Amino acid sequence: MKLNANAAVRVEKVLGMVPVLYIEDFYADPMAVREQALKASFDSVGAIYPGRHSIVQTPEAFEVLKSVCAVLTQLGDNIYDPHETITDFSIVVAKPEDLIIYQKHPHIDPTPVLGIVYLNPVNGAGTSFYRNKILDTAVIVTEEHAKQMQLFNETTAKEFPPNGYDLSGHPCWERVYQIEGRFNRLVVYPGNVYHAVDIQKIPDVFDMETVRLTQRIIPQRCTPKR
Repeated sequence: MKLNANAAVRVEKVLGMVPVLYIEDFYADPMAVREQALKASFDSVGAIYPGRHSIVQTPEAFEVLKSVCAVLTQLGDNIYDPHETITDFSIVVAKPEDLIIYQKHPHIDPTPVLGIVYLNPVNGAGTSFYRNKILDTAVIVTEEHAKQMQLFNETTAKEFPPNGYDLSGHPCWERVYQIEGRFNRLVVYPGNVYHAVDIQKIPDVFDMETVRLTQRIIPQRCTPKR
């Protein structure tokens, strides 16, 4: 998990308010990281994530967390602690017909930010941000937004379930930004922006060589700078 010293770093502002950090060519040897992930045991299940996770708790993984937290702290308004950050390898395995309602809709995460390293050399499925047409927002910021989101989840979300992963033409959702799942790219974005994986279908035959494979980097909390 040695990082690439020459990785390219940039920040894009989406919708005028959502910062997205890109680090291209993140790992010095991304295929070695991919091989490590392919050999992992995926036995952890998330509440919303349509797949499985393999938590990574190694000294080299902690060095990665230290570096990412340092960049986030340097570029933003908050301090990120690697000791309060977790990382895992994740695969998407749920077929469209097996998704529960909440997995079909874009969602937000209860974390300040979420980092993803895309680990598919070809045809890597990325991530998209969405505007909720009913709430007229792509980001949950205020308490009023949170109340409206809860009401939406309890009512409208159940009335208009998407057709699996496909959100094209859905009455509740409009895609407003798309992140290409480019191999060895790290992206970090706020957890409170509506987002979903860019997958149209899951092959009938499971294959680790082609499954959507990522490494997630998840700060559990952060501290505002003084």
